[in-house]
Amino acid sequence: MIDKIFKFKKSFLFQLSVFIFARFISCTLIFLYLPLYDPRFFTFKDLEFYKEVSAGIFTPNFLYAYLIKFIGYNSSNIHSYSSLIISFIISIIIFSPWIFISRKILKSNLAILYSIFLGLHPYLSLYSLKFDSTTFAVLPVAFFALQRFLPSKKFNIVPLFTTTISSFFRSQILLLAWAQLFQISINKNSGFLRKIELKKFLILILLVFCSLIQFGYGADILTQNFGCYTLPNIKNFFLEKGFFEPISIFLAYLFTPIIHLILLLSARESIAIYCINLPKQLASFWQLNIFSTISFLSFHAYCLFKMLKWIFFNNKYKDYFLLIPFILILPNLYGMSHMRYFICFIPYVMLFLFDIKNLRNI
Repeated sequence: MIDKIFKFKKSFLFQLSVFIFARFISCTLIFLYLPLYDPRFFTFKDLEFYKEVSAGIFTPNFLYAYLIKFIGYNSSNIHSYSSLIISFIISIIIFSPWIFISRKILKSNLAILYSIFLGLHPYLSLYSLKFDSTTFAVLPVAFFALQRFLPSKKFNIVPLFTTTISSFFRSQILLLAWAQLFQISINKNSGFLRKIELKKFLILILLVFCSLIQFGYGADILTQNFGCYTLPNIKNFFLEKGFFEPISIFLAYLFTPIIHLILLLSARESIAIYCINLPKQLASFWQLNIFSTISFLSFHAYCLFKMLKWIFFNNKYKDYFLLIPFILILPNLYGMSHMRYFICFIPYVMLFLFDIKNLRNI
């Protein structure tokens, strides 16, 4: 009996249970106390946009738009218990590959600790209560990391296929899909250039098709200048300080990516739109808003620093390909930027909080 308990504690199911329990606790606290801070609880303005699906296949994230229209998920029922439970279950499924990865590259006790941290993360918990298109960005990054940490020829095509299909639900993923395709094509062991298999050719066709129908939306993201910390607003800030226009433009292009990176690591969507000093109807306690923003920034920046340190200094194999998924946030350095775009990277960078096992050559 004791042996069975001991084996269970070392199993994937136990670690997943720990993660689910931690996430449930975090979601419960959010459900109980978030309305005291933000009377809206949480909103999902994009649902009204997706509800129309007026542009057919040219609708941004068009398969996601058709999916939520088909299941009847809209702004009138996002707070219903059924919607919350279904969203929670989907979130558990989507994040479970990260639990599997942690078991393979971290020591057992550290993997459990990682599961607890991942489960308790408040921003991830908040988004596990709604079925957002961001959900479809988490799995591709997880499968990419799995292939890099634990390479397998049999599994080689799965990350690219997952990313390609996810691109129809979350067009942001297109950049990663093309990067993966390019990586496979230059890999001498992949045989992609010598022999284009049917499945790889099909993926190429799907990527070209998705890129064509989502091109307009992608261009819009790069030119989205609404919100507080946009490129024009930053340029105007320097103009108001008395700088000449050419210098203001140069400084704006220089500082905008830095500011947007900070927003990616720390800012709620409302901060990106209304600035750090949110109105009371969005944040009842300004102190909590400042504290949470600084906390998110410190935690995520530290995780990212640990990741870069491991890749460039601690890991003897220097696998720079681990940084490929971050190509997804390049448009956000000058376009719209807030922490929602960083959700798919949070479980990734959190792995590097802990000592990673010595891995075979990847």
